[in-house]
Amino acid sequence: GDGSDDDSSGSDDGTDDYEYEDSDEDGADVGGMGMGGVPSGPPATLRAQSYEVVREDMLMDRLRQQIERASRDLGVTVSAAALLLRHCGWDAAALADRAASDGSALFA
Repeated sequence: GDGSDDDSSGSDDGTDDYEYEDSDEDGADVGGMGMGGVPSGPPATLRAQSYEVVREDMLMDRLRQQIERASRDLGVTVSAAALLLRHCGWDAAALADRAASDGSALFA
């Protein structure tokens, strides 16, 4: 009755019942991710990635060379090599590994 909020039953919204901590025992962020899914870690690690802007004609030359190399290495046509490289995300090493481990499945 007097208008004071001295309800001894506590809050019913559950916010007082649980505590959430986003770090493991040594204080590092769990999963190496900081706020908003941005990788945490030393700035030097984040700056270690480098990118190169490539003109379209240079990119097409690189792709042609990669296709020709894969064609030669796998003994397939240029068209087949291009399809296989696209299938492997343009990762020539992954294509070579897959061809070496189970080439018949790759070419089926």
